Amino acid sequence: MFRQILFNPDHRNLQMILWKDSVDCPVQTYKLNTVTYAPYLATRTIQQLARDEGEHYPLAAIVTIRDIYMDDILTGSSNVQKFQKLQIELISLFKKVGMSLHKWCSNTPEILNSIPKEEQFWDFHCQSSDQTIKTLRIIWSPQFDYFSFKTVVKCHESYTKREVLSLIVRAFDPLGFLGPILTKPNYYHRNFGFSN
Repeated sequence: MFRQILFNPDHRNLQMILWKDSVDCPVQTYKLNTVTYAPYLATRTIQQLARDEGEHYPLAAIVTIRDIYMDDILTGSSNVQKFQKLQIELISLFKKVGMSLHKWCSNTPEILNSIPKEEQFWDFHCQSSDQTIKTLRIIWSPQFDYFSFKTVVKCHESYTKREVLSLIVRAFDPLGFLGPILTKPNYYHRNFGFSN
């Protein structure tokens, strides 16, 4: 995604790289033409695309603004027909700026059947019982449609509040699945035996 977004030529001086092949060689300067080291600019560009084209692709615009993290779109629907419409809108919206979406995944064969095999991340028909997909530290099993998280906790006799908070912060949870669990203070007092 990043390298597909061109920088305005007037702003390319802000993305200059100095390069030397060796200590004795002169310094060379390069100007980057595309967004390379600026995830904010790439994300902001995609959001602007959704705002500019929102009236033509209303479902895709909402998802593009709300459900994108870096270069992953994490969204879904409980209605297959509505998702198929969203899928068509997303493909059309990103095609307007020369981007093609790939790594499609779904637990519904109807959704994947409309996507070429090379653009699919997971083949519904070649599934194995333990096949999962991981993104943003969230593990999803499309076959059984459940989410899980993996974390490593070193067992101690007692935990300090600092150690527990450190574990909570490491549980990266942008979708808020763990929020209700992690905000129950009585659970930690009972099960971890806080010490000061």
